[in-house]
Amino acid sequence: MGGGGAKALPPGVHVTVYIGKRVLISAGMLILISMLIFLLLRLAPGNPIDAYINPSIAISQKQLATLRSQLGLDGPLTTQYLAWLGNVLRGNFGYSAVDFRPVSLLIAERAGPTLLLMGSGILLAVLVGTASGVIAAVWRNTVLDYSLAVLAFLGIATPAFLAALIGMYVFAVRLHWFPAGGYRTPGQPLTAGNVAEHLILPAVILSLYYTATIMRYTRAALLEVLNLDYVRTARAKGLPEWLVILRHGLRNALVPVVTLIGASVGSAVGGAIFIESVFGWPGMGLLFIDAVDARNYPVIMGISLVIGVGVLCANLLTDVTYVLLDPRIQYG
Repeated sequence: MGGGGAKALPPGVHVTVYIGKRVLISAGMLILISMLIFLLLRLAPGNPIDAYINPSIAISQKQLATLRSQLGLDGPLTTQYLAWLGNVLRGNFGYSAVDFRPVSLLIAERAGPTLLLMGSGILLAVLVGTASGVIAAVWRNTVLDYSLAVLAFLGIATPAFLAALIGMYVFAVRLHWFPAGGYRTPGQPLTAGNVAEHLILPAVILSLYYTATIMRYTRAALLEVLNLDYVRTARAKGLPEWLVILRHGLRNALVPVVTLIGASVGSAVGGAIFIESVFGWPGMGLLFIDAVDARNYPVIMGISLVIGVGVLCANLLTDVTYVLLDPRIQYG
């Protein structure tokens, strides 16, 4: 008679459980991020109510207390946090302290340009960085490899704001190849070509650091994989070298690169803030800087939370991509 052992779960069930665990972990981290955002802003110097008061107009203590009560700032921090979190879960991020417009509407208006800039920059970095890494690994220890290494070190060492200023001066001011800033040409209709003309320079500058980093990671990972036994076996079977590199080498070499790409989403937000401020790109980065200058707490909290959600989603997508690229990964 057969044993009474439990049957192994199908691979699809394993993947579903794996993704479910990652979603629960991400949800818990999102709660912690929201608590951290709320506490840091409450502990910052100053008072959230200051942004709502015109310093040139005298206000009595009774009026101040009424305003504090209307804004929900008269209760303990725990009550304030739970009230804010409850509103956020219903899609209500509060109202801007500057123009009293809904924060969710302000973020929605600026999210498109930011996603366009970040998506273009990261996509360009992935394509150019991966291709350059493969080229550097295939022609290792050649003049081409050394030249790409020098360019990579320059890209890694140059801060985003400095690269933006240099790029604007060289390609916009001196050479007049691209517009000096903005999202569209004033007085002209909003077309895809007009936006693309303004997008190219900031997207390329945003991608420089990530292109260089992805290139170095791809080169190192591919060199390690090309020395493994199964790659030598593929060569011994007479497969073309390009097929060995792309099918048997690059796919496995991309696993650590995917980790880097997922982590790049979070840091790209910081780079996008500098890029948007230099080029006047009307995205969330520029809105965030304006909110910090005005001590506009609802906008700062809303943008910070949206960025946190974006980073967590990118990490979750990275975890799922691991499984697709390397089935040997355990569904822990």
